[in-house]
Amino acid sequence: METLASGTFSNLNYWAVLVVALMSFFLGGLWYSPALFEGSWMNANGYTVEQVKDIQSRLGLAGFAATFAAYLVMSLALAMLLEITGTDNVRSGVTIAALVWLGFVAALSLTVNLFSTRSLAAWMIDAGYHLIALIVGGIVLTLWR
Repeated sequence: METLASGTFSNLNYWAVLVVALMSFFLGGLWYSPALFEGSWMNANGYTVEQVKDIQSRLGLAGFAATFAAYLVMSLALAMLLEITGTDNVRSGVTIAALVWLGFVAALSLTVNLFSTRSLAAWMIDAGYHLIALIVGGIVLTLWR
């Protein structure tokens, strides 16, 4: 904790944090688009096109703003973790991002998935997206210090 008190926040590149949050947000748009996994994700969740449109309209702009805010928090936490651990090369940045994914994102979201009505395929699509977002984040945050 001494590292946190001694200036972790002041050592962060907040532009990089913002860029990683934006990249994660737009990667999600691509990941869940017809170009990649929209159809598979809808089938895995048992959704129709109408149901997805209804979900999106209910969430509206506030849902997308909350999603971006979540990616901003994720990006900031990853940047802090990379700073605290003294990560200074891409390999280490990718390793830490992958460990965050495996130990927190994948493990915890899998337990939620197992006790829901969602299929394992739906979890794999979502978890794969988060893995890629974290790894890209680990790379950008390590290189752009």
